[in-house]
Amino acid sequence: MKHISISYFVLLLSISALEFVYSNGDLKTFTNSCKLLNKRNIGVISQTAFNRPEPIWKATSNIQPDVEGGPTGVINFQPIGPYNLIRVFINGTGFPVGKHAVHIHIFGDVSQGCKSTGPHMLSNFIGNVEAKDDGAILSTFSTPFISIFGVNGILGRSVVIHEKPIEVNSRISPYFASPSFSVQSEEKEVGIALACGSIIFANNLI
Repeated sequence: MKHISISYFVLLLSISALEFVYSNGDLKTFTNSCKLLNKRNIGVISQTAFNRPEPIWKATSNIQPDVEGGPTGVINFQPIGPYNLIRVFINGTGFPVGKHAVHIHIFGDVSQGCKSTGPHMLSNFIGNVEAKDDGAILSTFSTPFISIFGVNGILGRSVVIHEKPIEVNSRISPYFASPSFSVQSEEKEVGIALACGSIIFANNLI
């Protein structure tokens, strides 16, 4: 009985150690440790320790009108697949009919409306969305030009929907060639900001 208790205690310690290594991303050490445990026959390690899914870090923004009574909505950002794409979900109401540019702005500050979001991050290209006759925008698309973290990370910044669309064909080359942190003031091209919101962590439970 005492032998069983000691073995069980060692097993629990081993699982805890494995989960610590796994959660810190050291997959090589994790794999080697699993092989070592198997050789020593310390029982069956819980499948939870092996197959626990990695978190999917999602972001969201509740967009508010720059002028009272203007458009509102929600924009969600979620990584998909192995190719570093971000899927963008936009659900908005109250927009003027037609196409509108969607930009990532450098600051996540909306204390003074869209004015305090600063300039557009040129390399964080999203594109245009279209409002239907009822003023609604419901759009889903993917882009390789943004990420949740990193150099092109959007977390802590803001997303802005503008009055006019951006001319993609005339702007696409500079987007590819520009440095990651280049910015621009785009009011002359895409008009005033209609709505904006800070980009924050979303519920990441999967």
